[in-house]
Amino acid sequence: MEHRRREPAPGVFRLVLPLPFPGLNAVNAFLLAGDGGATLVDCGIRNPQPDGDHGWDEIKAALAAAESSAGAIERLVVTHTHIDHYGMAARFLEETGCELWMHREAHDEIELYRDPEGAKENLRELLSDHGASPAELDELTQFEDWRPFVAGVVEATHSCDGGETFTAGGREWAVVYTPGHARSHVCLWNARDALLISGDHLLPTITPHIDFE
Repeated sequence: MEHRRREPAPGVFRLVLPLPFPGLNAVNAFLLAGDGGATLVDCGIRNPQPDGDHGWDEIKAALAAAESSAGAIERLVVTHTHIDHYGMAARFLEETGCELWMHREAHDEIELYRDPEGAKENLRELLSDHGASPAELDELTQFEDWRPFVAGVVEATHSCDGGETFTAGGREWAVVYTPGHARSHVCLWNARDALLISGDHLLPTITPHIDFE
């Protein structure tokens, strides 16, 4: 993908990262940049290919188009733990030593990457207790194995409940807890300039993907 500078607000850069999925070919990440260290919001997926890790190459190229680099990232905020937003988090921590901010519900959600069979069995028991029939259980607990698209399973260094604030690019950003698309979902809000980074909380053209839990 050819990356270019996209700056919807001063110091807020939209990074369009490619995805290898039919019907879902890109995800947005955001760079909050200014004096001092930068904050990255979401980080795309691990996209391994025989000739290298294209996921890491793409996000480095997107950052370069915004006149930044992975080494400038001091804080990574993951809006939720789906692979296209969380997939490269472990690589960023390994490469940069940055902070990782996620909602505390992320701890349970990433169990799907640690132990997909265990997560599937737990869901079967939960649905069975709620009256699902054996025939329904097989369909309702079908998981795709997303582990190849995750660079590693990494926990937050800063667990959020909502209401936390940080400063990046000369603005104060507030963490707003918005469960629905995922239990761990958060948005970022800057009241002064009325700027919202909404992750997947607002999806005008695809399913809102509201999980059972």
